[in-house]
Amino acid sequence: GYCNNIKLDSVKIKYARRNGVSGVCHNWSIVNCLFEGNGIEEIKGAAPMAAIDFESDYIKINPDAKCVNTVMSNCKFTNNKFDVSSTNAT
Repeated sequence: GYCNNIKLDSVKIKYARRNGVSGVCHNWSIVNCLFEGNGIEEIKGAAPMAAIDFESDYIKINPDAKCVNTVMSNCKFTNNKFDVSSTNAT
């Protein structure tokens, strides 16, 4: 499945162990957000260790399980293991 109509605006996401934000969404907006220290070794980060992880998993099983109409703008990334991750698992 997927989420629909999600908006993150002016959110601070700091020191999340796995990912700051991850999901499969239609109409997803991430704007004016701060991502700091997500997935880093000092907090024993676990894969994929990204500030934002756009997941499009199992598309062959569920064709709707992909990110559609996604916007990311004016975000600040500081000291994350990875800033952005995107997978396309089948």
